[in-house]
This record gives sequence, structure tokens and C-alpha cells, in this order.
Amino acid sequence: MPIHERHLEVLIVGGGSSGLWTLSELRRAGVSAALVEASALGAGQTIWSQGIIHGGLKYTLAGLMNPSARAVREMPDFWRACLNNQRAPALGPGCLRALHCHLWRTDSLTSRAGMIGARLGLRTAPVVLEAHERPEALRHCPGVVARLEEPVIDPAAVLRALARDHERAILAGDVTDLRRQRDHVIALVTDRQRAQWRFRAAHLLLTAGNGTPALRAKLDLPATATQTRPLRMVMARGHLPALFGHCVDGNATRVTITTAHDASGATVWQVGGALAERGPSLDPAELLTLARQELAETIPGLDWSGVEWSWYDAPRAEA
Repeated sequence: MPIHERHLEVLIVGGGSSGLWTLSELRRAGVSAALVEASALGAGQTIWSQGIIHGGLKYTLAGLMNPSARAVREMPDFWRACLNNQRAPALGPGCLRALHCHLWRTDSLTSRAGMIGARLGLRTAPVVLEAHERPEALRHCPGVVARLEEPVIDPAAVLRALARDHERAILAGDVTDLRRQRDHVIALVTDRQRAQWRFRAAHLLLTAGNGTPALRAKLDLPATATQTRPLRMVMARGHLPALFGHCVDGNATRVTITTAHDASGATVWQVGGALAERGPSLDPAELLTLARQELAETIPGLDWSGVEWSWYDAPRAEA
């Protein structure tokens, strides 16, 4: 079988939101670029995500405006422009799940302190809501409820929008070999039809999430440049009101909740935050028991009868 040859300026390996966004930027700038994805686009970290476009909240809960918070505080405005087709890449409003999130606290002292920290240094500070302005799920919350201008996107819809104009530059296949030459990289790829491809690229960009360490190993690069942070997310399905936001307790988000719908149209909550950080240390039964307790405490007044519970592991690949 003949080998297909391609010469590029940039080869991207990993078809999540980072890889697809970069492919879009490069091709619109006239750079010859292609992307290889071993599985479905966004499989893993992008699809596991809750889709909240953070503006720095979680980095300011201790009352400090640190470099991480400064780095991301423009992100909500940037994404809103893309969602409104006001700048490239034009994603369109169909990628939006919610215009903003909510921020609330319980009546504990540490929760009150966290809300104070959350107001410091953000691009747009949380706006405290009157009782009649609160979302249905938070009507009986004893503490402050605020609106936070962090939009929530549908990760799958964003992936489709980013890939829409670049399908000819995206290849589904496995990287079987990577070799560094003096001024370029050679990548051998086997696609879904078992055809062989040889890419010669001046630059290689690895955006493969948890697959990146194995790719670095092929290039004899140290694995210590990346790490995986374990997370275990909870899902609740049933007659639940829509809710997007964070319950703050001290300098952490006790729970972070976003809402989606399954194939039958049923409401599904994704529950992250500190609960997801603790999840890997618990067995699934313990985690779901803790989740029911945490949600009953942080969102009082909801009827939990008939709600189904599940979980999934979502290890986070990081620098």
C-alpha cells in the first residue's frame, strides 16, 4: 500500500478544543497545518468538561489577584464575542448553554469569607441578586446568591463549530512513530482505513491531553513536563431545575454544577468542584453518598426523590 506524503508547517496531534482552536487560527492565518486525532474529536478532557468559561473566580477566593487569575480574566468577554459571531472563530449562539453562572454560599463563616474573596480583582465582579431574581434551584438558599458573568458552552457544539471549515485538514488515525530530524519532525500515521501517511512538519504541537506523555516518549522528551490530576465527576438525572454555578466555601468551590440533557431530554446535572477533587479517594458508593449529602446541604429545599446518580472519571492533563 502506498504511503501518502504531506509537507506542513505545523502538525497538531490531539483533536480536543485546544488542538481544533489552534488549527482554526493557523489556517485562517494562511499557515499550512493539519491535525491528527486517534479517537473521536474531543474524546476525553474536552467532552468531560463542564464548559464554564472561567474568568478567574477560583483563583481569587483567597482574596488575592494572582497571575493565574490575571491570565484568564479576559476569557469570558473573548468567548462571548466568538459566540456572538463578532470575532473569529465565529462559533454562533448555538454553542451556548447559559449566558452566566450563579455564585452562592451556605450560612457558614468560611462560606461568607469565600464570597468576599470572590469579589476581588475579577474583570466583572459578581452581582448580588434579590430574592425574586434567584434561579429556581437557589430560592431557599440561606446565604447570598450572585450572578457571575461566566458563560457556559456546550463542548460538543464548540467542537463541531471549530471543525466545520477544516474537515480536509483533520485526519482520524494513530501516530505510530515520531522522529525528530534537524529542522523538522517526521510523523507516521495509520488512518481508519489502514492507509499510511507520512507527515513532514517544521513544527509539532501536542494537544492530546492524557495521550501527550506517550507521544513525548516517542520523541525522547521528559515525561516530567506533564502531569495528570485525578478527578471523579458526579451526575444526577431527574426532575431538576436548570442550574449553572458554584457554591463557595472558604477558598474553594464546594460544588460546581452545570446542566445538560440526555438523549431522551431528561435533565442531567454534572457536579464538580471540591467534590470531584475528593472523588478519586472514595469508592463510587461512598462518593455518591457524599454527593447526596453535599447537594442537600448546599441546595436546600429541592425534592431529590426519583433522582438517579452516577459518576465518571475525568483525569485532567496539565502542564
